[in-house]
Parts: sequence; C-alpha cells; structure tokens
Amino acid sequence: MNKRNILIITIIVLILGFGYYNFSNENTLTPPNNSELGFNIDLENLSYQLPTHSLVCIPELKQLCSTGNECESTKVGVFLLIDEVNSKYSRCDNQPCDTYDSTFVESGIYTVINPLAPNHGEIKIAQDGTYTETNSLGDNVYISRGVCRKTSN
Repeated sequence: MNKRNILIITIIVLILGFGYYNFSNENTLTPPNNSELGFNIDLENLSYQLPTHSLVCIPELKQLCSTGNECESTKVGVFLLIDEVNSKYSRCDNQPCDTYDSTFVESGIYTVINPLAPNHGEIKIAQDGTYTETNSLGDNVYISRGVCRKTSN
C-alpha cells in the first residue's frame, strides 16, 4: 500500500471517529441547568400514605425524546417506590401512587423491573443504586435517571 492510500484511510478513520464522538455526545442525557426542572416534592409532607416499599428512587433528570431523535430536558415530578418482597413498584407524585405487580429479573449488575400488565415502561436499577426508567407514550419516550436508596418502610 502506498503512502497516499494510507493517508486517505487515516483521514477516513479520523472523520468517522469525530462523527461518532459528536453523535454520542449529542445524544447523552445531561442534567438540566434550570433548577425549575429538578425534583422538588417533599416526601415527608405528602397528602397520602405511601405504599409499602424497600427502596425509594429519586430522579435527578428527565428527558423527553420525540420523533426526529430530539431529546430535551423536562420537569422531574415522579419518584419510584420499589417493593422487592411483594414484586411491586409504584410511580408517585403529588397525587396518590399507581402501583404495579411486576417481574424482577437479575441481569448482570442490574435488576430489571417490568410490570406484569404492560404499561410501556421499564426500570433498571444498578448494584450501586443508580437507576434508569423508560416510559413511552405514543411515539415519545421519557427517560428518567436518578438514585435509589434503601428505606426502613
């Protein structure tokens, strides 16, 4: 192979590498700079009693991804309660929680939680307590990320 071909191959590899780097950075979830989008529900002063749970998962960021591959930060408002003993999870906000009978499957470092009655959502909790929840509504996808911690409840 002559020097010209090596130079052309090197340039192509560099262009593809920069393209991949830019694409992967544009599509990562980053916390919003706007504090109005952050989680601000006072769990100690809710107007309802929380369901039984062993973990509480508080979101740090939420994004809405719509058709056209555009994702934007949106208001965080739903927290999760995980009941590992009874295989249930609850999605809660300022209103009473919606609770779902679920399957809990260990997959590598994750516990994957899916409702028995499909509701277009899934939760993955890593061994370090970080979690990702995905939900779809029509052709939009909501992605929430945060941290789960053990509770005494």
